[in-house]
Amino acid sequence: MDDTREERVFISQQNYWAIHDFAYHNGYKRIYGTKLEALYRLIQRKGKVIGFPQDRIYHNIKVLEYGDGDFIGFVRTGYSKTSFFPCKLKIVLLRALGPVGNSTSKY
Repeated sequence: MDDTREERVFISQQNYWAIHDFAYHNGYKRIYGTKLEALYRLIQRKGKVIGFPQDRIYHNIKVLEYGDGDFIGFVRTGYSKTSFFPCKLKIVLLRALGPVGNSTSKY
């Protein structure tokens, strides 16, 4: 198995819009509770580490590409060692500049 191969995560159109609304419009109606925890775990498992070596908050944070050039990640501060909640989550959103992957967009 080739370890240099990039593993893609395919997200349905419905889930794309749920993540997009959650990230950009504070749409907490579709992603909360166990769905929020599942999204966090998916990012931790399949996400890519981005490098902020000098920043203690964003050091080794993982982000997941959920759309063409749209990335989401979380910085989690947990208050319990036995459960996911209660916790504080900071959302990290990144957007690639220029065409990425199979994008036909010029912007």
